[in-house]
Amino acid sequence: GGGGVRVGTTSLGSYKFRVHGGQAHFSHDVICASGAVYSNFFRADNAGATHATAYGRSGDPDTGMYFPGTNEVALVAGGDEVIKCSSAGITTNNVLTTSNAIQCTTGSVSSCAIQQTSDGNTGIIWPAADKLGLVAGGVEFLRGSTASGTTTVSCSHLIDTTNFIYANGYRAKNAGS
Repeated sequence: GGGGVRVGTTSLGSYKFRVHGGQAHFSHDVICASGAVYSNFFRADNAGATHATAYGRSGDPDTGMYFPGTNEVALVAGGDEVIKCSSAGITTNNVLTTSNAIQCTTGSVSSCAIQQTSDGNTGIIWPAADKLGLVAGGVEFLRGSTASGTTTVSCSHLIDTTNFIYANGYRAKNAGS
């Protein structure tokens, strides 16, 4: 049919790149030369949504990439936003699984390395090499470390428990004070 532009055609029915009805279609891989600069190479004409992504596979409109807000890009699978990237960082509402290490800062008692969004002074810190600390309310209350094959756990505050605590084969019970 007419009304379109075709590139790389040898006949009316064949093409490598075609623009028709406001959409671009590729019948072959798109190859960019090394070091080549393509200004405005691929641009979406709309932001898309979780149910109709801006970029995705034909026949699967709720899986792909869309732009939820200014300076934000998100990946969607089955209509669910799984990852969103912005200048504030990467967020996910799903379980994050990786086969590689997740690296973070060492943190401090006032700004833990792993923390809840609204409670920065409660979480996990790494105060020094081979040491791990648990922090609540800006106070490191438990620290674990290993040196020369010996593991040490130290607690800086009273342990209040209604159960027994076992250490090196000994059993102690908190008497409540």
